[in-house]
Amino acid sequence: MNEDLLAYLEANTQDVEYLLAVPSSQQGSSLVIATGRPVLYMGGFGGQDAVVTAGDLSAMVANGELRYVMYGGDRGGKQDIANWLSASCSVVQEFSQLSTGGPQMPQGENQPQGLGGGGPDQGTTLYLCR
Repeated sequence: MNEDLLAYLEANTQDVEYLLAVPSSQQGSSLVIATGRPVLYMGGFGGQDAVVTAGDLSAMVANGELRYVMYGGDRGGKQDIANWLSASCSVVQEFSQLSTGGPQMPQGENQPQGLGGGGPDQGTTLYLCR
């Protein structure tokens, strides 16, 4: 688990319901265990279910329920969400391209350890949405 990311999210989400949104429960369950805070699983267990849409995420941000979205890697792929993130949110460079602990797909050495403490896989991007 990336302790710096965890500390950043905890410090910057005390006034919102969700710690962050992630593509699947496989990517976010360790965050729930570590923090006791709700994490939104946008695609259910494996990331392929249509749990929320870009419109849902936009409404949650507008209502002050959600601020951060971790997206990409092997569990991304919903084009409406990807388009909304690109148009409406900004990339948090310090915590982007992190491994999320999903299936290992080596891309090279010296990749930062991500959410789940796994090694390198397809990187994800942390977005700040306001």
